[in-house]
Amino acid sequence: WMGYANYSYNQAVFTSSFNSSAVGQVSAGQPLANVPKNMVNVGLGWRLGDVDARIGAKYVGPQYVNQQFAGVPGGLKIPGYTVTNIGLFDTIPLHEVDVKSVKLALNIDNAFNHHYVVAATSNTDYYGNPYLSVFEGMPFSVYGSATLTF
Repeated sequence: WMGYANYSYNQAVFTSSFNSSAVGQVSAGQPLANVPKNMVNVGLGWRLGDVDARIGAKYVGPQYVNQQFAGVPGGLKIPGYTVTNIGLFDTIPLHEVDVKSVKLALNIDNAFNHHYVVAATSNTDYYGNPYLSVFEGMPFSVYGSATLTF
């Protein structure tokens, strides 16, 4: 068995104040956009011979949204999210051929199909109506691979 956990705290802020014609006054200490304050990773792995199984979860905290043309954060935030990934791996030794081994991998990303926003940008349309452009996170996906060792 193998386990891991880590936590990071990010404090990304403007270090000086300035005045911008696009956004007005920016104060020292104002948070930067697109930088989550808290992130956590936890996981568990199991190995028996050449077979590995792993499950891991990643939490990314809320973050401020950038104003598209101004380049500084507005008052909007995107919510935090958690994603769980699973992996199964097996290495099969081959003794009778030129191939030494075959490593098979099966990965399941976003195992619970959680819908989440990774990043966003605020903007206004031609008529002055505000809108949010978002970059959605990867949906549930399953993929496999085979790696040959010669």
